[in-house]
Amino acid sequence: MDITIGLLGEQGSGKSTFIQLLQECMPEEEIGCVRSSDILAESLNALGIPRSRKNYTKHVLMIEKEYGRGTLAEEVYRRLIKLPTKKRVWDGVRWTQDVRVIRRFSDSLLVYVTADVKTRYRRVKDRKDKFGEEYLTFDEFEAEEQSPTEKDIPIIGAKADLPPIENDSSLETYRQKVIEFYIRYLK
Repeated sequence: MDITIGLLGEQGSGKSTFIQLLQECMPEEEIGCVRSSDILAESLNALGIPRSRKNYTKHVLMIEKEYGRGTLAEEVYRRLIKLPTKKRVWDGVRWTQDVRVIRRFSDSLLVYVTADVKTRYRRVKDRKDKFGEEYLTFDEFEAEEQSPTEKDIPIIGAKADLPPIENDSSLETYRQKVIEFYIRYLK
């Protein structure tokens, strides 16, 4: 079964964990994944710019302003169609133009994972994925939620193809939700 999943969720909601858990459900089949943030990281690294959330945001906004809305989404699309796998995930859907791009795949499914803001804040601080996140205050985290790259996620999530997958409790509970998703939509 071919399928292309557009995965969206706020920072710290569990998108990467969703993909890992989904891969556990089908160890015999590889899931191809393109992360929007990886494309931006490649560019920031090439320029010697620290990979902080602020720099990711500034960089993508500059790209979108200078080269047109949907520039990043088009690069994700080009990478997705090159994947040799039957199951593909775009990790990092954020804008309405991203949804239009994912819908080019006849087998697309838009999936929204979310968690309450305090849980997500704790996860972001603990994982230290981006430069300086361990020093992030809760007020700064909440302010980031209103940035142009973040503010539309819940709005788009409300239009996803299935109800939101809540990731507010234990890893085992989340694993069970991913297994249910797999059985219902991918098996």
